[in-house]
Amino acid sequence: MSKCQDKSNSLTSRLPMDVEERLTYLFGQAQKYSPKSLESRTAKTQITCLILESDLLSRQKYDFPEEVYREGKQNLLIDICHNIHNYDTVKGEIATQIESKFIELLLDYTNL
Repeated sequence: MSKCQDKSNSLTSRLPMDVEERLTYLFGQAQKYSPKSLESRTAKTQITCLILESDLLSRQKYDFPEEVYREGKQNLLIDICHNIHNYDTVKGEIATQIESKFIELLLDYTNL
């Protein structure tokens, strides 16, 4: 069982939501509290698990070498945790913002 699956009593596991609804809820929870609070860290952990378990960053969607894909995904998760307040539902769907940031990071990595 993965660490993400261990979180079965998570903030959203009892709520029937699609990925976008869960992301919106979890980003709101993470942003509501100070960055180092237990509540914010718990929400960020759930965001990470949701992204990794969903097909949001599915390997089949992105035509980049495996190393670039992995590095981009790792950098995206770090960016989300460090810059959670840059993601805002006023700017559009959270999933779209995540995918846009992921593509930006992939392109940045290939242009090094």
